[in-house]
Amino acid sequence: MSKFATAIQSDDLRVHGIYLAWRGNVFRPYVDQTEVDGPYLQTVQEFRGAIVDRVYQRAKSPLWSLPENLSYWSRKGAGEFKTSGLPIARSIFTYAAAAKDYGGQPGNRVCVIGHSFGALLLERSLGQATTGAITMQWWDKERENPSVRAAPAKPKAKLPFDFVLLVNSAAPAIYAKELRDFLEADRAALEKANDPDADVPVIVSVTSRADWATGLMHPLSNFLAPLWPSLQRLYTTGIFGEKRADNTFPTHPGIRQWEFYKTTPGHNRYLINHWIVSAEAPLPPDTSSDAVFRINLSPTVNDSNLFYTSKARYPAAAWLLVNQDPATPVKLNGLPLSMQKSNYWIVSCGKELIQDHNDIWSQTAMEMYAGLYRAVQSRRQGNKPIGGSSDAAATQTVTLGTDFGAF
Repeated sequence: MSKFATAIQSDDLRVHGIYLAWRGNVFRPYVDQTEVDGPYLQTVQEFRGAIVDRVYQRAKSPLWSLPENLSYWSRKGAGEFKTSGLPIARSIFTYAAAAKDYGGQPGNRVCVIGHSFGALLLERSLGQATTGAITMQWWDKERENPSVRAAPAKPKAKLPFDFVLLVNSAAPAIYAKELRDFLEADRAALEKANDPDADVPVIVSVTSRADWATGLMHPLSNFLAPLWPSLQRLYTTGIFGEKRADNTFPTHPGIRQWEFYKTTPGHNRYLINHWIVSAEAPLPPDTSSDAVFRINLSPTVNDSNLFYTSKARYPAAAWLLVNQDPATPVKLNGLPLSMQKSNYWIVSCGKELIQDHNDIWSQTAMEMYAGLYRAVQSRRQGNKPIGGSSDAAATQTVTLGTDFGAF
């Protein structure tokens, strides 16, 4: 991440990072110390030491592969039912509130990031914890009663997060559907109230189509889901068909709940509502990683959905965030999907941006994150500069959910 230090420091941003760990793997990790310019050597160079002490590393051996992968179900169960909940939500909200209040700077930004099972943990924890604050934004008597509109405006209940990003989420898509449905209601309520923040997503989940762990292994590991009695319910409205004038949806053939549990959000054809596609746009004059990172963060652009990547595994390129399926749109009996409008963005990208399941801190992936962050911030009320006021340093807190070691 040192490649982007210049862009961050030149904008007077001071970054504070908090890493929340949980028992994401029951085995000691193997750390590759031999790859030239690999993550281990880069970490040693930047931090003058290894993050994982040699005492807690294991040797490389194919014999570890089978028992490690067989621990999938216990680690998934831990993240899904045991680790997620009030303690994690309380920690994240506390750190975020402290960061927002730090130095009395109104421009402080808070980013929350979770990867793989860490994304599952964050979705399960924050999804429930944010319900009250989001619902209170709908219930505003000053909008309903003209007699009180002249009174001093009361501050709306706001979440202390500016950007919640889930990367290659290993969560069953059923939870994303539940939260997506709630955040669709959130968007509708804010639109009805003419709230300028109606178009601002609460959560962005991005998954690579090249991620075999969530795209292939997750369905295989949950192949018995169709037999579970608790997942037999049929969804017969709300997935396909245009909303009627009375705000109801037409009835469509039933879709079982297990179809959502068996897949992850980024690989569920019903849930994906944003795509990152190659853009026919000229590249900037300077396509170095520092310059591209700065451009992707800049709020002064003509199209906030357009971002760039510098040369890494692939040539420098331009990319566009779209909300229309670039391939063949999913339909059922001629009915179009009705799940596209929500303040939960579920984004699909290609291997050019995220190479595989664990390729989450590569140069290209970081440049994409900057573009997604800018796309979110540009939709926020006022379109304020990303770093806050120009005469003060802003603080960013990054909270990272952890990954399951074998995946």
